[in-house]
Amino acid sequence: NMKQRYYLFILTALLGFNSIAQTGYTIYPNDTLIETAKTDFINVFDIYQKNNSQTDSLVIGYEKMSVTFPSGWDYSMCVYGVCFTGLPQKGESNPIAPGAEGFFGLNVNPSGISGSGAVRYKIFNVKNPSQFDIINWIVNYGTSGIDFKPVASGLKVYPNIVETELNIVQEYEKF
Repeated sequence: NMKQRYYLFILTALLGFNSIAQTGYTIYPNDTLIETAKTDFINVFDIYQKNNSQTDSLVIGYEKMSVTFPSGWDYSMCVYGVCFTGLPQKGESNPIAPGAEGFFGLNVNPSGISGSGAVRYKIFNVKNPSQFDIINWIVNYGTSGIDFKPVASGLKVYPNIVETELNIVQEYEKF
């Protein structure tokens, strides 16, 4: 009935707020990023943590859980103000000011080698390590076997006056 739905809604909302209060941060854009890397380029993929407190700094602890990248890929990580060669096993972020945001940034250069890889970290507020989140990056490069690069001048948008359909075409050149 309506009364049960109302109580269920309130309970769900309270549990959600309780979870945010326990970790002290909000993750965005998501706890998992699925990305396609560009070749011979350092691709930076960030997962942010917003400090929900307006009065206390936040320190995020982290622990590497798994890494699977093709041999020959170059990768590293930055954790809110500190960059590492490779991926750190575990540690703590610099303090994140009240209301500010920190980040975990995965840097990947596939060096022209096709494949897919994944990185997984456990993160937590050091004041409450039993409440944690798992953040993931899944990175693909050239897995279709064909690599394309956009031609800057190849964008076409037509017709000029749209009645029912707008066409946007990006021409590519194979390299």
